[in-house]
Amino acid sequence: MDTGLDDALALTYLAHRPDVTLCAVTCVSGCVDVDTVSRNTTAVLATLGRPDVPVGRGSARPLTAARASAEWVFGPGGMGDVELSGAANPADLPPALEVMRRSLAQPGPRTTLVCTGPLTNVALLLRAFPEVAHQVEAVYVMGGSAVAGGNETPAAESNVLYDPEATDIVLRSGLPVILYGLDVFTRVRASEEDIAELENAPGPGGRLAARILRDLAARFATRGAFLGDAGVAVIATERALADIRRLKVAVELQGRYTRGATVVDRRETRPPHGDHADEWPFVDVVWDLDDAGVVSHFIKTVTREK
Repeated sequence: MDTGLDDALALTYLAHRPDVTLCAVTCVSGCVDVDTVSRNTTAVLATLGRPDVPVGRGSARPLTAARASAEWVFGPGGMGDVELSGAANPADLPPALEVMRRSLAQPGPRTTLVCTGPLTNVALLLRAFPEVAHQVEAVYVMGGSAVAGGNETPAAESNVLYDPEATDIVLRSGLPVILYGLDVFTRVRASEEDIAELENAPGPGGRLAARILRDLAARFATRGAFLGDAGVAVIATERALADIRRLKVAVELQGRYTRGATVVDRRETRPPHGDHADEWPFVDVVWDLDDAGVVSHFIKTVTREK
């Protein structure tokens, strides 16, 4: 995660799922710098009463590009006007790659990765410890888009744009990748009534989610607020809510105006002579979803008493 506001919603959801073992959270530079991400992540877990979850400090910069951020959207702290206590000192956190390697080396069921920030840590893990890849069940990625274009640039979504090379490595890794892009990301919104229900929840999870959603609604001047990264966390646990299509996807690494774009081959027929798309990896793309169902599962989960 590159924990800002909506990453915190995703973490709140996963921490409240009784059928999910939250093995670890690793922090990566993206929305804000990695030390701020680390403080945000540990503060969210402290607020939720989950200091038991291991947290790793990951990459401070992309594989090859200069570091970018979304401070212009979420503020220098990444959490808007939501203030939390209980943050750990980033210098005290273990390296993300070691946390991931150790977690994946544990015996038992294979692990699902839910990625709500740039994929730098995952790409570095696959390079440094390729032997752990067989322990990965699936990789759910909030990033890119199939048809909607971008948000950081006209062509590119921010998580992919911040480290296109890392995204390319993960998509070509052979792991089962599920891409949750802007096409569906922007559709899933909590209403005013939903936020009010969260505010009246008995536990800290609902109240934290309500504070975050209120901030998002004010920041984007909308009625209600988008769940953002929390949507991919819901789909990772409730896959039946999504219409998923297996399509060839490539990441543009060179384009002057299109670097970081996810190019999705949606053609029903192809020329007989073939083209570059023949070399692209297959990715499971979330093409459509049950918007209301995603919101309902989120609210039901984060308002439950532990």
